[in-house]
Amino acid sequence: MLSISPLKSASGAAKYYLSEENPKDLPDVSLEKDAGDNYYLKEKDQVENTFWHGKLAIEAGLAGKPVEQATLESVLSGNLGGETIKGKRDNHKCGLDLTLSVSKGFSILALGGGDTRLLGILKDAVKFVANEIEKDTAQVTSINKEGEREYHNTDNMIFAAIGHKTSRENDMQLHYHLLAPNMTRDQEGQLRSLASTIKQKGGVINGTGERIYNFQKYYTALFHSKMAHDVEGIGYQTHGLGNGQVDISGVPQPLIEGSSTRKQQIDQQALNFGNTQAARDTAALDTRKSKNYQTSSELTTKWQQQIKDMGYKPEELVKNAQQFTKQGFQPALIAQEALSRAISHLEQNNTALRLEKIVELAVSDFTKGGIQANAIEVKTIADEWIKNGTLIPLGEKGQYTTKGLIDNEQALIDSTQGRAHHMRTHVESSTLNKLAIPENQQRILTDLYH
Repeated sequence: MLSISPLKSASGAAKYYLSEENPKDLPDVSLEKDAGDNYYLKEKDQVENTFWHGKLAIEAGLAGKPVEQATLESVLSGNLGGETIKGKRDNHKCGLDLTLSVSKGFSILALGGGDTRLLGILKDAVKFVANEIEKDTAQVTSINKEGEREYHNTDNMIFAAIGHKTSRENDMQLHYHLLAPNMTRDQEGQLRSLASTIKQKGGVINGTGERIYNFQKYYTALFHSKMAHDVEGIGYQTHGLGNGQVDISGVPQPLIEGSSTRKQQIDQQALNFGNTQAARDTAALDTRKSKNYQTSSELTTKWQQQIKDMGYKPEELVKNAQQFTKQGFQPALIAQEALSRAISHLEQNNTALRLEKIVELAVSDFTKGGIQANAIEVKTIADEWIKNGTLIPLGEKGQYTTKGLIDNEQALIDSTQGRAHHMRTHVESSTLNKLAIPENQQRILTDLYH
């Protein structure tokens, strides 16, 4: 799942994620040096668990490289490759911590069962979601000649991804902190702060953080769907957990419950706030305690002993999970039916449909029979429907209508024509041009009001 929290300070965040989480007195680490002669600590038995990502990272020559504390602090402070954000304020906001956590069965098979292929799948899923967030949410603002604020999509960000494998109770819990520094590059090539606003209008969500918060469930679904697709490719089966989340099938339920200390704490605390995602994010902070760091070998020994104490063999977990079978189904058909139901529901109260909300509802609320639609499958079919005209693009990026909605509008107009023929409107071509909508949509609007 995706949880979101603001980063309070550049130095504090850099120290917390890269120092306090990995003390320098570890007995099983090696001192590594990157291409820039920067030294960092790396556990000897671990794959690299930090990396830079995003188009700005590529531009700065950081993409794929380990996240080094001094560089992270500098970027969070608004600096990139010797350049500082234009108009940087004294109270510059550092950015967001977008924490992506896998489901418990995934963590148990990777860390307790030793299937290290899952670590690569998790890393790929983090990159996939980062790409989607970058493409969908990166914006800057400007003031037009009329003194009005405008928002411009930039399609570029930078991310520092830092992977961890334990909860604060040292349970098996793989997760990545996808840190999103507050910077992007505008159309003029200037390094800028990301757009933000407390006022929304016209049915369009503006502001980078605001978009991420608004479509939190959508990105959760994409993250889990990417992992589901990839783990099924290496022989596992998956099942839906609701709200777009997925886990690997065939992991004993007692192991899942026995490794979910933090979930139990958060569940109990969330009841005091109201069991929403925002309440769970607050509960996670309120019940968080300082990490008691243990080395990788100590943790592995502890986890495998816990598995044995519950009557299971760690070396058999992966084999048993891959032997799990479930009733056959057609993913594409399930996704198509869920998409149709989601659109039909949204049409009842909306004239403009957001693609993210369509996908979110399709995988969370409109999958029947206990089989959860894959968000990527749903999104692929939605893209096909956009191409063939089933979903009709509106002027604002990411908003769509349908022929059914247009027909309803036409029927409403027809029903009033006999009584209000004098209210017919002449559609000015100059007005249509200002809307910046495709020519076929201009013709539809012209036909509606003649």
